[in-house]
Amino acid sequence: MSREFRNLKISISHRLKRDAHQNAISREESMTIKMKNESNRNNAIALRVGCACYFRGRPYTDYEDEIFLLHKCGVDAGDINHSYKFPQKFLESVAEVFKDKVKDYLKKTLAQTGLAPPVKVLADKATYKHRTRQFVGLISVIPDADDLLQYIFLGLPVVKVHTGECVAQSIISELKEFEIWAEQFQGGSFDGQYFHLSVPNVLNVPNVLNIPNVLNAHFGTEGKDASVHYDYDLMHKAGFVDTHIREDDYFKFLNKVTEVVAAVFKNFNWGKNYEALAADCESSGQVLANPDR
Repeated sequence: MSREFRNLKISISHRLKRDAHQNAISREESMTIKMKNESNRNNAIALRVGCACYFRGRPYTDYEDEIFLLHKCGVDAGDINHSYKFPQKFLESVAEVFKDKVKDYLKKTLAQTGLAPPVKVLADKATYKHRTRQFVGLISVIPDADDLLQYIFLGLPVVKVHTGECVAQSIISELKEFEIWAEQFQGGSFDGQYFHLSVPNVLNVPNVLNIPNVLNAHFGTEGKDASVHYDYDLMHKAGFVDTHIREDDYFKFLNKVTEVVAAVFKNFNWGKNYEALAADCESSGQVLANPDR
């Protein structure tokens, strides 16, 4: 070993043992511990304010009150992200994370079957604040859930043109985004409009008459897959049945019974007459439904 190299080792050793160097090491270690503690604190605060955004399902305008209550209870809620504008931005990120998780689940094969989860398409329209949107979702199998069949929300696109073509393409766009394959597709469940909306041949699909036929054409299941089935939503169908019964002369007696019961009960629906009815029921040992309503 050369003298120069030995001198270098001695010089480095002396420098490492100097108080200035040892103090610098201590400061660096203290700073590292402080930064780690600060990072842990920030992570904890992020979880707290994040839970405050959606845990109780309150409006955005209540978020500032939630943070104030946490602070008054001695909870460290940090010094930033306390505005009512924060939940909307935060929940958009949460939604993207959930969306990615749903996509991943729908792509994976189930251990029980070796196949991707089967899905049935749901769609319905609703108008809120002047704009009509279409709810698009799925019913699928989730073996690890408490209930085997689960609803999965896909999207809520705005319906700008209320033709069969545009409504159908709106559904297909959502299904494409979540990469739903023909092997997964089991059919759909809609109300009557989806079965009656006509779709022109601009989609290059021959003999297409309604939304189910468009979905069959998209997935290649038209006329050859008996497992693909479309349901007429039972609640809508029940509503039509109720309307038709009321208009049928054969069932006029039901309307008459309803009118008589409503007319009789109207006399005892509120005020002193209702109290008299409650007292008579009690004295005669009869049970009055919802006496404290």
